[in-house]
Amino acid sequence: MDLFDLSDRVALVTGGNGGIGFGMAEGLAAAGAAVMIAGRDESKNEAAIRALRQAGAKAESVPVDVADEMSCRNMVAATVATLGRLDILVNNAGIGGGKRPEEFALSEWNAILATNLTGVFLTAQAAYPEMKRLGGGKIINIGSMRFLVGRLWLLTGQARVGLSNLRNRSRPLGPPTTFKSTRCFQAGSTPILRAGLAGACRTFTRMCCGVRPQAVGGPRAT
Repeated sequence: MDLFDLSDRVALVTGGNGGIGFGMAEGLAAAGAAVMIAGRDESKNEAAIRALRQAGAKAESVPVDVADEMSCRNMVAATVATLGRLDILVNNAGIGGGKRPEEFALSEWNAILATNLTGVFLTAQAAYPEMKRLGGGKIINIGSMRFLVGRLWLLTGQARVGLSNLRNRSRPLGPPTTFKSTRCFQAGSTPILRAGLAGACRTFTRMCCGVRPQAVGGPRAT
């Protein structure tokens, strides 16, 4: 198999209808994967799959609220029913707040945790049975550079800190399940990010094929 060949594989990208998520979807599609775009905004979902199809990709969409357990299970079921299987899950969905800590209402904080942290758990949990049935798969959790940088007002990034512990807690799942990884992105405005996203997508695709993205000079298998 070619190192970057994802033919006959199916990837599910939450929050894949724009920004970093759509860039990931483009990279996966370019490598040959069929892509399921999942997001709350159905009009944006449709626009995303139209763009992917125009580029020659096989793409479908499904509405989802990653903070809702049944919605996540329905998302996975729709992916398998429509595209036949599920090999790659990209947990990219997330929300922001743009406030200082003292300005957040408890309801806003809980909403951030429900989407940015609990949503990762729920989608991975929903995907596990199908990946186990296939004998393996990849789950990639997209984090943020914000939780590595001390910024008082960046609570949305701090919610992603839990992803590292979530990955550790998932280790008992073990083979043949999934390789779980948290990748961090630092982004300003999304349009500016998109200008340099092609290289990030190539690195991401390499990771999906089982090669550590750090090994830029010479890929080494995981």
